[in-house]
Amino acid sequence: MNAEELPRNVVFHRSADPSSAAIRAAPGGAVGVWVSLAIVVLVFSATVSARPLRVPSGFRATEGTGVEPYTGTGWAQAIVHEDSGLKKVL
Repeated sequence: MNAEELPRNVVFHRSADPSSAAIRAAPGGAVGVWVSLAIVVLVFSATVSARPLRVPSGFRATEGTGVEPYTGTGWAQAIVHEDSGLKKVL
């Protein structure tokens, strides 16, 4: 790849070692980095929320509950004990 084939916001840098080279974003390309980061976060969030909720045996997740936000392990935030009907919020 030569300099003519690169997009405008990318700069081709050569290191002291002539056999190695690096491609780095130019200062104007910072917006692209933030957009890429936002896309990664959105995809990760969608993947995490698409997983089924984890619920201990003998309990069920309350209607409309989500994943508890503290540990990221997928446990339901609010559960109900099936036998007694007691609600527990994690």
